[in-house]
Amino acid sequence: MREKRTLSIAFIISIMILIVIGIAMMFSVSFTSGLHEYRNYYYFIIRQLIWITAGGFFMIVASRINYKRYKKIRGLFFIGGLALLVLVLFVGKEVNGAKRWLVIGPIVIQPSEVAKITFIIYLSGALEYYKDKKYKSLEILIAAVVPLFVFILLIFLEKSFSSAVILFVIGFSMIFVSKVKIEQLIIFFLSFMALGAFGIMHSDYRRRRILSYFTGFNKDGNDVGYQARQSLIAIGSGRVLGRHYGNGLQKYFYLPERHTDYIFSTYAEEFGFIGCFVLIGIYFFILLIMIMTINKTKDYFGKYLVFGIMVLFITQALANMFVVTGVVPSTGITLPLISYGGSSTIVIMAALGIVINVINNIDEVNEDE
Repeated sequence: MREKRTLSIAFIISIMILIVIGIAMMFSVSFTSGLHEYRNYYYFIIRQLIWITAGGFFMIVASRINYKRYKKIRGLFFIGGLALLVLVLFVGKEVNGAKRWLVIGPIVIQPSEVAKITFIIYLSGALEYYKDKKYKSLEILIAAVVPLFVFILLIFLEKSFSSAVILFVIGFSMIFVSKVKIEQLIIFFLSFMALGAFGIMHSDYRRRRILSYFTGFNKDGNDVGYQARQSLIAIGSGRVLGRHYGNGLQKYFYLPERHTDYIFSTYAEEFGFIGCFVLIGIYFFILLIMIMTINKTKDYFGKYLVFGIMVLFITQALANMFVVTGVVPSTGITLPLISYGGSSTIVIMAALGIVINVINNIDEVNEDE
């Protein structure tokens, strides 16, 4: 009981620290964009505070609902996520040729973000069911891959390539730990990689983005290269201790997307290597708590659920850091609990609320076994 409480408190405190860092960075770097685009210094920070409040509400609710209830209605989660992904293709708001957003009055929903958690819940229940019914390896693989492919295809049609990749990583990882045969899993992996490559090469936008990544660092007039260069300049100028909070220069219209996808660059500029080390350490600590939760939970639905959320959380954090440091081509991936964003913030906080509930029910789960 005491160990469970310690895990839960440490987990919540770590989440709150990340949220505070995100709010502080929003105050520091978003006012230039707010003034330029909306004539309001506080436009972005006010909206972010609203989303964090909403996310906090969903996190508290999720932490109080016994996670086992989701197993019984996993089909509804699948249908709900699927319905949103289909709906946005027909009535979604189109921006730069991509339909990724559903607008309902003042509320804007990004279905691809919601689909991540609904699919994790569905697949967690499905994999436990396949295990209990002693499905063979190939049967598990086919039964899991088909719905995964449908979700990825719909997200791909929305032109949200980064979300499709993250969902692929989540699905692949969860199927991997379900102990299917490795040779069958490799075939599945290579097939999806081939489809992904085909999708990239048959899209002028994506093909140009990939090619510009390899030529952009030294090519003037290349938007992707410009972003990458300015991001590295921001990170490098932070050195060991940073320019100190509020003193960053990249927010003055040098670095695009400085409060969203590239907020880690502006953070590194103001807090330096030490600040980055601390931030990454917090993410690692949250990862460690989730791993401990997986090990202590004997209920396989709970294990799969926390594992899927862990992969979502860490993959998104690593992908964002890889983008801003130029390791991978630029794409729209937010830094969990730090970047500006509505759907991503609310979904991540709700997912972490589910993890809190699993932690709080560890003893109860063990007794059930």
